[in-house]
Amino acid sequence: MPQAVISPYAGFIDITKGNVVYIESPLPLDPSLPQLQKQPWLDDFRSQVGPPIQASLHSRRYPAPSDQDPLTIFTPMINACSVPAPRWVHVDSAGLGTVLLFTDGAAINNGQPNAKAGCGIVFVPALPRPKGVAFRLEADNGRPPTSNRAELLAAINALILRVWMGEGFARIAIASDSEYVVRGICEYVFSWTRRSWITRQRTPVANRDLWERLLSVVEQWENAGVMVQFYLIKRDLNTEADRLAKEAAE
Repeated sequence: MPQAVISPYAGFIDITKGNVVYIESPLPLDPSLPQLQKQPWLDDFRSQVGPPIQASLHSRRYPAPSDQDPLTIFTPMINACSVPAPRWVHVDSAGLGTVLLFTDGAAINNGQPNAKAGCGIVFVPALPRPKGVAFRLEADNGRPPTSNRAELLAAINALILRVWMGEGFARIAIASDSEYVVRGICEYVFSWTRRSWITRQRTPVANRDLWERLLSVVEQWENAGVMVQFYLIKRDLNTEADRLAKEAAE
């Protein structure tokens, strides 16, 4: 269960049923930043961005090399929310915006009885450094905190941290240096679900509870017509989320 949220940016955190929700507070905005175009679903309060998305093998993988800095693709913009705020955004030729969320998990004494773990989510362009939220993990129903569980929970909570379509985004990109998370949700989960959460080695999938939660959240967005993709990046491109995760674990 997430505990002890730290480092909120310009807002506050609500933990409900183990989920982290970020509530924005108004801030002065940089007038030089472009504004994301308001989308039709915001005007009539639609719960659908478009038709449901049927994911397939690799379709959730963001199509960029892992050594490419995401900030060469995504640039700071003001979202289309009623409480406007800066985000990293890529706008495609159709005018649809993708929001970029950096996530990471870390564990101290990983795999040991005294392990401590934390999650970091970075989503606000700011100076002198980007901002985000972090939270600590505690043992959950006897499951000790680990780096893999922290990485999964960071991705889960990034997706539910805000109602991203309510900020005008048709797509969400999760940037993570965890091959475990990215390959799991983009590749392995298709065979795991076909085999009732049994691996090729005929063993139960580790952390099944969190994989099911992540898959459920991703599918909720896809059913609303919002594409969710996972961008596997090098560790040195994810330093701020890593820093927050380590701070939360301490």
